[in-house]
Amino acid sequence: MFKNKKQLLVYPPMMALALYTTLLGYMVPQLKEVFSLNYAQVGLFATLQAVGMAVSLVLCFCIFSAFNAIKISGISMIAFALLMVLFGINSYIIIAYVLFFVIGLVQNTIDALSNTVISETAKHSVSFYLGLMHGLWAFAGVLGPFLAIALGGSYRVTFIWLGVFMAVTAVLFIAGLWQHMKMPMIQNKQNVGGLGKIFRLLKIKGMPALVLINLFSCFVQNTYIIFIVSYINKAFSFALGGAVVLACLFLGLLIGRTLFSLFATKIPVLKTMAISNAVAILAFAGMMLSQSLALTAVLACVGCTLAAMNFPALVLESHKLVPDDVSAASSLIYFGLVIAIFAAPPFIGWIGDSLGLQTALIITAAGLIPVVLLAAKSIKYFDTPQIDKSAA
Repeated sequence: MFKNKKQLLVYPPMMALALYTTLLGYMVPQLKEVFSLNYAQVGLFATLQAVGMAVSLVLCFCIFSAFNAIKISGISMIAFALLMVLFGINSYIIIAYVLFFVIGLVQNTIDALSNTVISETAKHSVSFYLGLMHGLWAFAGVLGPFLAIALGGSYRVTFIWLGVFMAVTAVLFIAGLWQHMKMPMIQNKQNVGGLGKIFRLLKIKGMPALVLINLFSCFVQNTYIIFIVSYINKAFSFALGGAVVLACLFLGLLIGRTLFSLFATKIPVLKTMAISNAVAILAFAGMMLSQSLALTAVLACVGCTLAAMNFPALVLESHKLVPDDVSAASSLIYFGLVIAIFAAPPFIGWIGDSLGLQTALIITAAGLIPVVLLAAKSIKYFDTPQIDKSAA
């Protein structure tokens, strides 16, 4: 299974991205206080990051799909390391807004192209390696809150150290894949295309459903990551409660994605997704209604375990539809993520400011209802033997 180990070099940088995601969620109460923000304004951080991610997706979709994905990834990793240090030393809200835009651009470039790197370096068992990568991403997320606590709880110190960690992983990535890094920047000129390429791919049966499923799934996942610590810290008196529940969210992602990596080729993906997300709705709703911190943590883990397969499964299914341009296929799936991050945090933050954060996060759970309906409707496109034959 691990004969070709080059694909493993993309895992540490992806784990650094996971640490960024979970650390940002953990630091929301501190950032809210330092910059004197309300919940809707905190959500604006995510919105600006999403704008940067959208720019990255356009580049990945229209240009980078023709480029050397490994070289672009290495450059982006170095840039991300520098951005983390800048974020840590910055004290001005306007600069923070600009940094979030640029961070979104660089972060999403690494994230989106990581799937291409796996496809190019792991010629066999791609589904296993993709599932494992997303599982390790979740594992790093579990550690994030406790890493922040170990570093003293300061967002400045934490993000500076995260920049150092990303720099180290970037050096390892570049050194280990140096033969690929030396290859020409432009490799597949035929993959260059305008935005019309998006519409051509969206005409493929099943592709719009994949994008929409990811949109609603990411609406739920990212909203909980951003706001759950703020809610838990107010609802329960236990000092480490927010860290524990946030870690449990990522633990669920770890469990679910690990299971998916092991059984991806043995299950009807969309049918499984419809059933698991239906149960996840109940788990997340129960999480927000629970009066027990222990039960809240358990339900957080259960809910994310059940919904964890969504993202890696959607990426894999998109590759089946467009096997000759997997960068473009992955990027299209990421558009759902970008739209969710752009709209969800400020919207849910506004509801939280108006009606209370508990109400806002209960409403968030309902975002999985469209996931269930779309997955159930799409079974005929993906859970049949004909789908692989009709790819491209």
